[in-house]
Amino acid sequence: MKPKNSFLNVIRWVARITGTLLVVFTLIVGIGIIIDAAKNAVTPSAPLVKIEFLFLGIALLGLLMALWKEGLGGFISLFCLLIMFILSILVPQSDKVGLLITVLVYAAPSLLYIFYWWKNKTKPFHKN
Repeated sequence: MKPKNSFLNVIRWVARITGTLLVVFTLIVGIGIIIDAAKNAVTPSAPLVKIEFLFLGIALLGLLMALWKEGLGGFISLFCLLIMFILSILVPQSDKVGLLITVLVYAAPSLLYIFYWWKNKTKPFHKN
């Protein structure tokens, strides 16, 4: 169902563009980190860090899913980012402020998707 409201279209496209750019950026940086770690034979030692990256990956998949299912993808992404943030707080050497800023940046498209889904869902259906 395509919304008639241009404001909702703008919200949806801003969420799509920013979410897709975040996924592409994260993949590029992640591939670079993996290649660098393979060259230097470095592996993350803390199992909690591996779980955080797992939730980040699921959050990114949620952003991609939101391209088709705005509400579901937005909720999956936001939920995984919140879990990732909570787990990261438990790591004593993590930068809490930098982590909060990162989670807020990654959560912005999720919140926009959820807002779009909620407003589009609550609109009355009119046949033309």
